[in-house]
Amino acid sequence: MSWMQRLHRGCRAVLGHPAARLAYAVVLAEDGTHGRAFHQFARAAHSGLPAAQYRLGRCYLLGLGVPSSPDAALSWLTRAAEGGDHEAQALLASLALQGISGAEAGLLETASRYVGRPPDYQEAVRWGTPAADGGSAEAQAVLGYILTSGPDELRDVPRAAHYYRLAAESGFAQGQLGWALALLRGDASRNGASQGGSAEVRRLLNAAAEAGLPAAHFALGVLADQADAGAEQLAIATAHYHDAADQGHRSAQFRYGTALMSGRGVERDTQAGETWLRRAGLAGDPLAAAMVGDLYAHQDGLPPNFCEAAQWFQRAAEAGHSGAARALGQIYLHGSGFGTDPLTAVHWLRVAAAADDTVAAYELGICLAHGIGTAHDDAEALRWFRRAADTLPAARYWYARMLAEGRGIAQDLQAARTCYLRAATEGNGDAAVAAGEMLVNGRGGPSDRPAAMALFVAAAAQGNKGAQYALKVLEPTDGANMSGAACVVV
Repeated sequence: MSWMQRLHRGCRAVLGHPAARLAYAVVLAEDGTHGRAFHQFARAAHSGLPAAQYRLGRCYLLGLGVPSSPDAALSWLTRAAEGGDHEAQALLASLALQGISGAEAGLLETASRYVGRPPDYQEAVRWGTPAADGGSAEAQAVLGYILTSGPDELRDVPRAAHYYRLAAESGFAQGQLGWALALLRGDASRNGASQGGSAEVRRLLNAAAEAGLPAAHFALGVLADQADAGAEQLAIATAHYHDAADQGHRSAQFRYGTALMSGRGVERDTQAGETWLRRAGLAGDPLAAAMVGDLYAHQDGLPPNFCEAAQWFQRAAEAGHSGAARALGQIYLHGSGFGTDPLTAVHWLRVAAAADDTVAAYELGICLAHGIGTAHDDAEALRWFRRAADTLPAARYWYARMLAEGRGIAQDLQAARTCYLRAATEGNGDAAVAAGEMLVNGRGGPSDRPAAMALFVAAAAQGNKGAQYALKVLEPTDGANMSGAACVVV
C-alpha cells in the first residue's frame, strides 16, 4: 500500500468511521505498529463493530500493543462472537479446548488461573458450530476433533467426517489430517461420501505434513510400516517418524527410538535410540518409559541399575503400563540392590494384577498367602491364583495347593489332584511331585503308582529336588512305606 493510501485511510479513521478505523488499524498491525493499532481497534470496537471487537480481543490475548489479559480477551471475543463474527467464534472454540473459557468479572486478570484447566467441550461446540456452519475451516477442524475424540455424549462420527471434509477442501492442514484419518477409519462411508483411496489419503497427509503437522508425519510413517514392502518402505517410515519426533510427537519419538535401537529402517545407534526413548518417556509415553526401565534393569555387559530402572518403571506404571507396575513391584519385593519394601511391592503388584497382568496376579497371591507386605488373606490369595491359573502353571499349582489344604476355600482333594496333574503336564515340577504323592496314596482318587513314578522321573530329570528325593525313597521299598515317603516329599 502506498503512503498516499495509508494517509487517506488514516484521515478517514480520524474522521470517526468505525470501518475506516478498523481498516487503518489492520494496516498498522501489519506494519508492526501494535500500540497505535490497538488504539484504533479499541475505538472501532467500542462503536460496536464485531470485526474490530475480534481484533481487539486478539490484541488482549496475544499482548499486542497492550499487556496480555485473557479475561479482557474473552470479554471482547465473546461480544464479537455474539455479533456474528465467525473468526471470533472459531477462536473462542479453540480457546475452550485449551481450558480457556468463561470470562469471570472481578477476578485477577492473569493467565495463570487458566493453567491446568480441562477442556471445555460444551463451550467449544457452542461457538464452533456457528463458525463451522459459517465456513470457518478452523472451527470445522475443531468440531471434527470434538465429535471424533471428545466426550462420549458429544461424539458423532459421521458429522465429524463432514466437518473434516469441508476443512480439508479449504486447504486447512488440520482438516486435511482429520479427513485423511476419517477415510482410513472408514468414517467417510458412514457420512454418505465415497471412500477415499490410498492415493487420496497420502495426498492429504503429505499436504498436512508439509504444513508442519507432526501427526501427519506419524500417520505416513505408520502407513509405510504397514505396507510391508521391504527396506525402502521401512526407511520411509523411519524418516517420517524422525520428522514427527523432531516436532515433539511422543509416539513418533518412541517408534524412532525403537528403530534406532534395532537398526530398523535406519543405521543402528543404541545410544541415540535410548535418548529418543527417554524423550518419549518424559513426555508421558508409558511404553517408552517402560523400555528405558527395562534397559537399566538388563544392561548389556554391565551390572543392572535397579534404582534408575525403578524410577522409569514408576513413571510408566503411573501412566497405566501394567507390565511396568509388575516390574516395579518385583524390584521392591526382591530388593534388587537397594533394599526391599514389601508394602510398596504389594501396592504395585496389585495395580498390575487389577489390569489383568497374570504374573502380577500370581505374585500378589503369593504375598497374600504368606502375609508379605500385607495382611495374610487366603481367600483373596485364592482369587488371584484362580485368575492367573489359566495361563501360568505355577499359579495353577498354588490354586491346587489351596484346594488340597482347604485354605480360603473348603478342602477338595479331587479338584486339587486334577489341577496338580494339569500343571504337571504343563511342566511345573512342584505340581508333578504333589500329584505324584496323591497318586501314590490314593488321595483325591484311586492309587496309581506307575503314573506317580512317571511324574517323579520327569520332574527329577528337570532338576526338581523333591522328585529326586521321592525316587530315592520309593524305588527300593517296593511301595512298603509309600505313605510316609510321600508325606516327606510334600
